[in-house]
Amino acid sequence: MVNVGALYERLARLLAYHEHSAAAVRAQIRDLARGEADRVPVRSLGVTVRDAADYVAQTHDADRRAARQTRRRGTSRSVIARRQQTAAALAQFDRQKSRRPEDLPIKVSGLGALVRRGYLQPHAGGYVRTAKAYHVTPRPTA
Repeated sequence: MVNVGALYERLARLLAYHEHSAAAVRAQIRDLARGEADRVPVRSLGVTVRDAADYVAQTHDADRRAARQTRRRGTSRSVIARRQQTAAALAQFDRQKSRRPEDLPIKVSGLGALVRRGYLQPHAGGYVRTAKAYHVTPRPTA
């Protein structure tokens, strides 16, 4: 059961706590109506209404948001080179016959990541290639 007296006191304390902010907002509304808002600071924030309006325009304007978004850049040469090395390493593995990394003609490391991502499967002390396609360059979106 709710103690009504305690709830009333708690709400009264909450109202008193926020009364200062409400008074500042009321003062700004009054100053806006008089046309004096540019030079009167918001008492609780220390900024003018013009500053607040500029901030809102900057942060909520759709064109500015779109301009802030970073454009998607192409994949760097080093990433493409590393992916080409990985593709060459994957080409050394067969779909049926298990191969150990030590038996390959090229040095292959980091096979755990390829197993976790589904490009290789451990089999009979070695690895076999799965049917999952490996893309060197990013696939086009859309």
